Amino acid sequence: MQRATLALRVARTLVDRARKPSRAERIIGGMLTACSIADVTATAFTDAFKGGR
Repeated sequence: MQRATLALRVARTLVDRARKPSRAERIIGGMLTACSIADVTATAFTDAFKGGR
């Protein structure tokens, strides 16, 4: 999941540098950012619960 997210983020960065993103691309980018934040948060919670037990 994280590797795919990273690859998409790199691709999006290259597209952003080439030209201004369209509205759809900004929405997709926002969704990807939300997914990666959720992924990191879930990982942090999982690690915290494992450490607590």
